[in-house]
Amino acid sequence: MRAFFCMLAVLNVLAGTSSSHGQFLRFVEPIDDEDLGTVGLANPENVTTSPDGRHLYVAVSGPPDGIVVLSIGPEGSLTHVQTVNDDNVFFTSNSIPGIAISPDGRWVFFSGASTTTRAVSTWERSVADGTLSFVEAIFDDLGPFDFGRPVDIAVSPDSRFLYVAGSEGPAGASVTVLEPSPITGFFSQVEVVEGGTAAAPDLEAAYSLTVSPGGQHLYVVGQPAVDEGSVTLFERDGTFGSLTYVETVAEGQGDIVGLGMQGTIGMSFDGESLYVASERNDSLAVFSRDLVDGRLAFVEAQFELLAGVRGLDRASDVLVSPRGDLVFVTGIADNTLAMFGRDQANGELSILEVEFNGSDGVDGLINPMAVALSADGGHVYTVGPTFAGFGGRKGIMSHFEVGLFADGFESGDLFAWSSSP
Repeated sequence: MRAFFCMLAVLNVLAGTSSSHGQFLRFVEPIDDEDLGTVGLANPENVTTSPDGRHLYVAVSGPPDGIVVLSIGPEGSLTHVQTVNDDNVFFTSNSIPGIAISPDGRWVFFSGASTTTRAVSTWERSVADGTLSFVEAIFDDLGPFDFGRPVDIAVSPDSRFLYVAGSEGPAGASVTVLEPSPITGFFSQVEVVEGGTAAAPDLEAAYSLTVSPGGQHLYVVGQPAVDEGSVTLFERDGTFGSLTYVETVAEGQGDIVGLGMQGTIGMSFDGESLYVASERNDSLAVFSRDLVDGRLAFVEAQFELLAGVRGLDRASDVLVSPRGDLVFVTGIADNTLAMFGRDQANGELSILEVEFNGSDGVDGLINPMAVALSADGGHVYTVGPTFAGFGGRKGIMSHFEVGLFADGFESGDLFAWSSSP
């Protein structure tokens, strides 16, 4: 039955149309503090799903700064578990916070920066109920640590190393390699790779990063010039976590277009495609990846308002579904969630549907900064800040159900999921 819906999507694209709402995504509900029965969803700007698929971790930049832990129910419903915060002591996130979970599910890492303090903190995660216990916070230029202003973090697939993208000034950039103890979670610093040096000659103004699924390579999105982006490739030592520079690809290099500023990076689970969503350039750049040497080859770019594409106006996040058949992008300017069909042979994209806040009952899709998926790819969650007048910023989430490859054709319910993928 999956083939039927694949063909439906293909026919839809070949006809030159995309659904504006409801054909492949079904809005479920908006979620805020009142719905969760808690306080703490203030200015949410990042979100990630635990490896076991049982919990969402929402990073908020407050005030107060912190992490909101939510459990994911069998129908994708969310229940508040815990809120941890320390009002700029351990989190210090006046900028967009970074959050990452070790693949073994044991550690949660949070990065943030204020005007005076830059920090990375470690939290031990209970596999049983998802709750967090504080372990330690390290600070830039305090003791042996030197990671600049942290803008994003990523964990190696073996859970042994944390990579911190740092940005200093308009052009400065670095990647700091940290090794958390598998027993205590305490950090030791392995190395700092500075942009503009022989170790990373073309790395400038780092913005986001990711480790390849097999752990062989690290990719860092940078901003070498106004309205221009880049992706720097490092080979990664699996034993020591250290990095070796390979190459940088950038906007205007060869046929590369759509690689703009403020780029958020996403990679398919098979490691064959890399995507960069640019907030400043309203675009989504697509690259294929060599699984052996990690080098990238430009495939295409999607742009807001070109070829019927919507949902990329101030594109803020990009995420590939676990099956590799769909790509989701959040757009801040028009309060959107765009869903693209992905050709798994070459990574090319076709717009399938765009959801707009306030259209056809959709609510909570406000200033969407980040997107997360349930483990089976059947539920999509967005997070974003809202303004509450003199009360400052609050937060809102939206929840959608994905029905593209549901097995309910016989019953007429596109959203009736099969127990098998």
